[in-house]
Amino acid sequence: MKCVRGLITIGLICLFACTPKSETTLLTLDLKGDYPKKEVFLQDFWEVEYVPLETDSIFLVASNRPWYVGEEYVGFMDNRTGNMLFFDIATGKKSYCVNRKGPGPEEYRGIGALSMDEEKKEVFAWGHWDGVIMVYDVQGNFLRKFPLGRKGEMVMIAGMVDVNQKYFACSAYESISGRYSLCYYLDKQTGERVLLDSIPTERFVSPIIMKEMDGVMRAVEANLSPIVKSVEGFVYADHSNDTIYRVSSDGCMKPMLVRSPFIKETNPEILLKYGSEANGWMFLSSVELDYDFVQEKGLRQKYYGIQKQDGQVYELKYVNKDYPEGEFNVSGANVFYLSVDKLMEALEAGKLYGQLKNVASQLCGDDNGVIMRLRSKVE
Repeated sequence: MKCVRGLITIGLICLFACTPKSETTLLTLDLKGDYPKKEVFLQDFWEVEYVPLETDSIFLVASNRPWYVGEEYVGFMDNRTGNMLFFDIATGKKSYCVNRKGPGPEEYRGIGALSMDEEKKEVFAWGHWDGVIMVYDVQGNFLRKFPLGRKGEMVMIAGMVDVNQKYFACSAYESISGRYSLCYYLDKQTGERVLLDSIPTERFVSPIIMKEMDGVMRAVEANLSPIVKSVEGFVYADHSNDTIYRVSSDGCMKPMLVRSPFIKETNPEILLKYGSEANGWMFLSSVELDYDFVQEKGLRQKYYGIQKQDGQVYELKYVNKDYPEGEFNVSGANVFYLSVDKLMEALEAGKLYGQLKNVASQLCGDDNGVIMRLRSKVE
């Protein structure tokens, strides 16, 4: 069998054998193509909900994005205080605060990724300075830890999603020398890894741009979502691959979209991001890996929508009817954080409507913001 370019299968993969032949038709996207432009309303594809987050002296959100999105909880990390904050995703009520910041063997100096086993109430936190995943219960008690990478490596976790009772799916890459990236199942109890895909040096593209200015090394990183949880399992969309795959909960991997030109054929390199799917559409975006550190501009993005039935591609602009002047993208778990200062400013300027206007009108300046959830409509 001839494999689609960009795939090295190891471990649980069964590729085309997982699905009937009729379901293996690939969508295509030409990132150099000129597509008709289309303005789409979020409300045409999703039920848009707004949930204000409860606030107190401890539960203060310091991030501009959720670090974890699950079925029951949404989580945020504040590396300044060390607080991992979890809220009820449906009501916004505060649920758990875990803080084990410190230099000890059961503590962390900083967290780079966050996940949770909601059934067992266990928190998985990647301590990026120490190269380990720390596991705690929701009361903050240390349970276990798993090392990542080998000595001398700086392994970065780009994504971690809960797959089933036994495994998380992880996407990670070695950032210092840019030698590889991996997609694997991580055993929640033992830390054992089952490799799904390995991208070696010759195909790996670092999402980090670095430049030395006035004796100081500066860096920017493209915001990517290489693995995204879905109803069937998860979508594997590593930017170094030229193909996006759907992975079922039992580990079967099926190609669903192929890009052109291939990433190594673009200069500057253009990264492809998977966003979401709804009502017969697939939503994606591209990032141009170029940045002007003097003007602090770059990483230009384009947004795409593909009608899955006929493969028609559009270049999109997303509009929220409740906040027409806000800028939105469809990405990952479709849960976004709207900060209170921006909401209050938009409210005072008369730029909010509908449910969002009602929610924002009840906020105070010291409150946490609001999570916006895009929930799929029944097709």
